[in-house]
Amino acid sequence: MRAFLFPGQGSQRKGMGADLFTQYPEYVKKADAILGYSIEELCVADPEGRINFTAYTQPAIFVVSVLNYLEALKTDTAPDMTAGHSIGEYAALFAAGVFDFETGLRIVQKRAELMSKAEGGALAAVVGLSQDEVKARIAASQLAGIEIANINSPTQIVVGSKAETIQQFAKWSEGQPGRVITLRVSGAFHTSYMREAQLAFRGFLDNIVFSAPTLPVMSNYTAQAHRHDEMAVSLASHLANPVRWTECIENMLKAGVETFTEIGSKILTPMVNDIREHAVKHPVGISPATISDKPQSSAFCTYFGVKTPMVVGATGYGAAGAELVSALAGEGVLSFLDTYGQSLIAIENALQGLSAVGRYGVSLTYSRDTDFEEALITLCLQYAVRFIELRGYHEPTAALLRYRTEGGVDADGRPLARIMLRVSEPDTVTPFLESSVNG
Repeated sequence: MRAFLFPGQGSQRKGMGADLFTQYPEYVKKADAILGYSIEELCVADPEGRINFTAYTQPAIFVVSVLNYLEALKTDTAPDMTAGHSIGEYAALFAAGVFDFETGLRIVQKRAELMSKAEGGALAAVVGLSQDEVKARIAASQLAGIEIANINSPTQIVVGSKAETIQQFAKWSEGQPGRVITLRVSGAFHTSYMREAQLAFRGFLDNIVFSAPTLPVMSNYTAQAHRHDEMAVSLASHLANPVRWTECIENMLKAGVETFTEIGSKILTPMVNDIREHAVKHPVGISPATISDKPQSSAFCTYFGVKTPMVVGATGYGAAGAELVSALAGEGVLSFLDTYGQSLIAIENALQGLSAVGRYGVSLTYSRDTDFEEALITLCLQYAVRFIELRGYHEPTAALLRYRTEGGVDADGRPLARIMLRVSEPDTVTPFLESSVNG
């Protein structure tokens, strides 16, 4: 089974959709009429600097997501399931035929208007801690009014409260495990601070006629497929309740989804990779299509999140390309994308195509070109590459140490970024074992 995923707030950027607006003039015309301004000008040029304001951000993301979805259907088949992160849920509902483009945009416009009025609140992402650990951190801080707002992955939890409280929480957390990153938003979205907006939105949705979904759409509010008769309740309640993204993806895995395709962005893909990896280690209720029932070496398969205890390394000059790595990942085999002799542009293009295929790694061949190595490590971190194979290395480099440090940790505090070293002499291993690269 395949699923399409639609990104939420935070995926917006100046220039988004620039290559789409001229291809779908009828949609652009309808959007301009409903919004009262040029959606193309907002997204492409943003002359007044409004794209990061909630009232403008959410309609922009919805319109561009719909256009990206229509563009994807030109070369891809329709998915078996859909899901969207927060505002992305509306593009997912459009893809399932729940409402037409105009109705969807009017709903999103109202939602954005109501959420933008909720001032004085703030959000912060806590990276590297589980949900239970975040709750314990909140309790230990003795700061009142902090709530869980987003459960993005097993190690990325967003909390919300009054702006001053979030600032105090971030300062109190300094020097402790995990990172607390304050987010640039105007309100404590998806917490009880949004209750007034929730009630107003529910009143608005009572006048909307929703069609039955043509395929399952995951609800951020319930983490289950939307029920037609509870659509308005679920969408309104979600404003004042957490984004249960981790559970959404876990339940899609349980339903048999094997391939996740993110439409128009790569914001959600690292989260999905983290959730999938956690699901492999804790396979309660996961479909056999996703995880082998009888792995030949359970310890190896569990540790690397694969079905088959086999590694396919690189041989140089791009022999192990994206097509081969993708095919092997589909069979549950860990393989490494060959980067030797490849340009950074070619490597990034390959990583974009591999982001949703499952477990794979990147192979690095030693070179004195430290700038290239740094840029390659940056790409690996950007695309959440969990495994690196080293060829010709005799000692850890600053870039490799950065990869391990910035790659995050799992719920047990172990690094998510893992390195496999190819050696011909046993002594070569010693510098790596003595360094934090294998810590």
